[in-house]
Amino acid sequence: MTDPNLAVPVAEAIDRLSANSSHETKTESIRELAQQQVQQIGDFDFLIRAVVSAVLAALLFAIASMMVQSVPSALPSLQCSRPSASRTVPCSCSFWRRP
Repeated sequence: MTDPNLAVPVAEAIDRLSANSSHETKTESIRELAQQQVQQIGDFDFLIRAVVSAVLAALLFAIASMMVQSVPSALPSLQCSRPSASRTVPCSCSFWRRP
C-alpha cells in the first residue's frame, strides 16, 4: 500500500467481506495488538502474584501449626522442678538457673 491514509478504509472493506463467513477476520493496528499483549502480560503478572501469595500463606499456616503442636511437648521441660529460695528468681527452671 502506497498511501497510509487508505489503510483504514481498506481494512474495513476486508472485514466487511468476511463478516458473515466461518473464518471472520478482524483487522487491527499494531498499536492495538501491542496493547492487547501488554494487557495479557499484566494479567499474567497478577496470576503469578496470586499464586506466590497463596503459597506463602499456606507456608505460614503450616509453620504456625507446627509451632502450636510443639508447645505442649516443650511445657514439661519449662516447668519448675522445685521452689526457689531466692526472692529475685520466682522459680528454679532450667533456663533461670545460675551456674
